[in-house]
Amino acid sequence: MKIRVMIAVCAAKFVGYVCKKMGRQGVTWAGKVAIKICPDILEQLSSQVRKAIFATCGTNGKTTTNNMLCAALEAEEQKVICNHTGSNMLNGVVAAFVLASKWNGKIDADYACIEADEASTRHIFPRIKPDYMLLTNLFRDQLDRYGEIDITMNILEEMMRKVPKMQIIVNGDDALSAYLAMDSGNPYVTYGI
Repeated sequence: MKIRVMIAVCAAKFVGYVCKKMGRQGVTWAGKVAIKICPDILEQLSSQVRKAIFATCGTNGKTTTNNMLCAALEAEEQKVICNHTGSNMLNGVVAAFVLASKWNGKIDADYACIEADEASTRHIFPRIKPDYMLLTNLFRDQLDRYGEIDITMNILEEMMRKVPKMQIIVNGDDALSAYLAMDSGNPYVTYGI
């Protein structure tokens, strides 16, 4: 294990501890510190996940879906890394891995369940290379953050193509999501309620 990874993990865990003592969550700060010390820390840590990495994206329901998936895997006695707090941008994802690792930077996880903000997939997917992407839905209720829904769809399609072996698990009841999965070229399965 690289010494830089160990220093980044120790520093991030310390920052997280201090933030919690101050009554704050401290998740994003821990991730920010870890990236500053070791820019490739997410690649280093995520590559240690033994079985598969799930990334959950979509306009609504990401945190609930991601946490349900994590709970289901843990009920099967699997060891899972998860960003339960909903910190779904790069710093939060890095923090999930860093805070779940041992002080020496070793990860003991069968799976990772990672909630990812749609726009942040550009920074997250190339680093963790998810095995599965769970796409909940795509609605126009985030126009204040990303502009037109087409921008979000283009970002997601670009990331799907950058990880061509990633299987898409898509809400077949949402026409935009289903179209995106069919058009991506990635293997996909649909679900519906």
